[in-house]
Amino acid sequence: MLTWFRIIKVTHYRIPCHLVHFRPVFMGRRQSPGRDLGAGYQHLALGLTFAAGVVFFTLVGVFLDRRLGATPLFTLIGTATGATLSFLNVYWKLRAEAEERRKEKSGEVR
Repeated sequence: MLTWFRIIKVTHYRIPCHLVHFRPVFMGRRQSPGRDLGAGYQHLALGLTFAAGVVFFTLVGVFLDRRLGATPLFTLIGTATGATLSFLNVYWKLRAEAEERRKEKSGEVR
């Protein structure tokens, strides 16, 4: 809930904050700007994990195709396998993160 009409003390005068250029504060804990930056890096890492999984399994498929002479077969299988496993990995991590945030928000202790 926002505190729009909170009284703030400016020097020695008490002025309602809706009369002053004042950014409202969310009730409860304030989040630091660094927390948002950390969450951004976590999502960047998940994206890179997804890409690395797809590239790795595609390269394994290309290697097997060249080794066995079955040109597009293992490349396609490797790409599909990498995309599927990478998606599941990212999905499970995001789901666990959301569950942790829900528990933290509700006040449960891990």
